Amino acid sequence: MSLPAPVSFPRPLTALAPALMSLAPAVMEAQNVNPRFGRWLLKSDAPAPASNVMTYEPFGASGMKATIEAVNARGDTTRWWYTTEFDGRDMPVTGNAG
Repeated sequence: MSLPAPVSFPRPLTALAPALMSLAPAVMEAQNVNPRFGRWLLKSDAPAPASNVMTYEPFGASGMKATIEAVNARGDTTRWWYTTEFDGRDMPVTGNAG
């Protein structure tokens, strides 16, 4: 049984390989970003809340912080938030008694 012949790459490609490999961690990190992160304005035809903005951002090692700010038809503002690590444990909600 004979082994296959070694593969040789053209010299420019061989020189480029280390540079391409150094980009791999950045590309993999970009693919792990949660698509929910960002600031979201809820569209609604209802009179109240007059606006509802939800902001999602990274929290801890792999969690998320959600902040909700709502303004009703009278102009009263409520703001509350919570954090989660997506580990199945309950976490407190801050700023919302209900």
